[in-house]
Amino acid sequence: MKHFFLSAMVVLMSAFAVVSCKDDDAVAASISADKTSVTYDYARSVQRLDVTATVAWTAHTDASWIHLTKTSYEANENRVIFIVDENPTKDARQGIITVSCSAGSVVLTITQDGGHAVDVPTKHYDIISDGGTLKITMSANTDVEVEVTEGNDWLTFDEIGGMGTQFPYMLFEAETNDGTDERYATVKVKEAGASDEQAITLTLTQKERDQFNMAETPEGQTERNVPGSEDTELVFDFATNVSYLESISDPSWIIPVKEEPAETKANSLKDGELKYTILKSTAYEERTGTVTIVKYGTETEMVKFTIKQAGNPILSVDPTFIASIANGITADAKVFNIKLTSNLPKEPSAESSADWARFEKSVDGLSLTVDKNESGADRTATLTISDPDGKAEPVELTLKQKK
Repeated sequence: MKHFFLSAMVVLMSAFAVVSCKDDDAVAASISADKTSVTYDYARSVQRLDVTATVAWTAHTDASWIHLTKTSYEANENRVIFIVDENPTKDARQGIITVSCSAGSVVLTITQDGGHAVDVPTKHYDIISDGGTLKITMSANTDVEVEVTEGNDWLTFDEIGGMGTQFPYMLFEAETNDGTDERYATVKVKEAGASDEQAITLTLTQKERDQFNMAETPEGQTERNVPGSEDTELVFDFATNVSYLESISDPSWIIPVKEEPAETKANSLKDGELKYTILKSTAYEERTGTVTIVKYGTETEMVKFTIKQAGNPILSVDPTFIASIANGITADAKVFNIKLTSNLPKEPSAESSADWARFEKSVDGLSLTVDKNESGADRTATLTISDPDGKAEPVELTLKQKK
């Protein structure tokens, strides 16, 4: 029983690591620490040791990788702050911190685990579309194997540098991404000779190029000619991956074919098409419209599509008149007022193949005077209304007058 009590006292005194003595002024000098041994992992860290001392005291270390923030302390100071460097080797190491006063010393034994043979702190990297050299830092205390397993058509491993220093690194070369989509690469990093299962996987993303251009069209043009006599669907091949503004010079006849409203607004699309319906023209002369695409946030970078629509000369006769003569007319004398629809710059000309049917100009267009048929037989005349410039299709009608 006495043996047990004595052992317990020894353990207790060791645990508190207390050393005491008496100075000339009869003040009991003592110093103690809250621990005598500790183990840290390989990483750099800031640590502390709590000390209780009744007199001034000092601290020092025998390890170059342990750094004390100060070495001299007063009696009322009770803490040692120290920094432990990262262990660049894969082997564990030991160092000590000794705190001392006039009564004696207390030793703290520090054990630091060995570092990883290979480690890459960051596992994902972004690369600009222009490509170039990419430097990836790592920790390594042994030979390293690097392999680009995906994306090796645009990403190339160059070399490893800085081995034996605190900051070894890997160098890669990335080509320019000329596409409109971002692309990806995978890199495997491992200790030389290790299995693939032990490899560290890195992912790299390269942004797409900031593009703004018209793709080559079958005609290779930004200017298109369309007929004016009918509605036409017009398609421009266009590639962009940035927001843009679309401005149409005359949206009354150039109609965008898409879900978005036709007004100018910010849009975004990948490789694709710009589609427009060009409405049938009501103009005699050719007309020109434009679709202007401006990169959002700029004023000068643009693509302009020019649309030239042929004129659509219009010359037509009132359907009521056509219907009234369709089955022939009686032998009585008659005068017809004929309304014309025309966008011709000149007055239409009108001719009759018979002298008993004569055209004259009127307020609404033309009047047709038909004489009484006294010939005793049916008779026929050809009526022709035409464009003096010959651009509009002429209107030809057959007039039959009964006997």
